[in-house]
Amino acid sequence: MVLAGLGWLAGADVASVPAGVQAECLRGLKRALSVHAAARARVLAAFTAQGGYEDDGVRHEAPVLTGPG
Repeated sequence: MVLAGLGWLAGADVASVPAGVQAECLRGLKRALSVHAAARARVLAAFTAQGGYEDDGVRHEAPVLTGPG
């Protein structure tokens, strides 16, 4: 749902809405970014604590997070 909403917003004609609506959208995106950072930190901590990266044959999480090449 999050990606669908962000995809919609990325394609929306936000220039046609009032500045107040744009400002509220920006505030909402800032809140969403904060929640995203907290959620990512929590999942990364669990992933690291459980050695999830070892399933990929590496010694730390960086290669798993950055992907190939």
